[in-house]
Amino acid sequence: MLLTMNLGNSSLACGVFDGDTLVARVRLVSSVDRSADEYEALLGSVLGSKGVRPAELHGAAVASVVPDLNEVIGAAVEQLLGVPPFMISPAVNTGLSFNTDNPMELGNDLLANAAAAVELYKTGCIVVDFGTALSFTVVDSARCVRGVAIAPGLRGAAHSLVSDTAQLPHVELQPPPRAIGTNTIHAIQSGIVYGYAGMVEAMIKRMQRELSERAKVIVTGGMSPRIVDEIGGVDERAPDLALHGVRLIAERNF
Repeated sequence: MLLTMNLGNSSLACGVFDGDTLVARVRLVSSVDRSADEYEALLGSVLGSKGVRPAELHGAAVASVVPDLNEVIGAAVEQLLGVPPFMISPAVNTGLSFNTDNPMELGNDLLANAAAAVELYKTGCIVVDFGTALSFTVVDSARCVRGVAIAPGLRGAAHSLVSDTAQLPHVELQPPPRAIGTNTIHAIQSGIVYGYAGMVEAMIKRMQRELSERAKVIVTGGMSPRIVDEIGGVDERAPDLALHGVRLIAERNF
């Protein structure tokens, strides 16, 4: 079995694959303050809670957008499994080509999303990822990454709003009863949830116009369940897309 990891600024998503089947998934809070020993202990514990023993894992692959944690996570995995993890990057065999100014700038999580989307759905895709940031990754049916758009994430937008205004409270990010809010909480929820839904729809329409083919719209990311029902034009929901991408890229290189 293969351990796959998507290391982001807020969380560390892990998936265990038996062949192409995802048999276990766990999520940890990512922190640069944890040591390799702490990550090793946490990973061993949470994987054990899913019935997965380190001895059953033949290797690991990581897509990281937190360079400061790469060495720590690498050491933790090597201590746990006895082998270092394979690190995903645009420099390895991804099965993709790039129509961008500098392919090395592409985030490794977005790289994994693109590799998984075009392989699993066999067509051009726009991947909308609701993570710490909101990202749009466009890959065409010829497996060429055409480009990316990035905006502040839902949680970051909400935090910025309330931290910069003395009288606005922190609220749970969920759709309010109506767009016209009649109290402060619903007003903030409307502005962020419905406002972001409208932005995503507008971005999808613009990107579709710029492509020479109809792209499938895939939504993923930890924050996506809070908003995806409010977005028109979504074709697929794929919460584990990046983990599948890490697996697929790793398989090309092992």
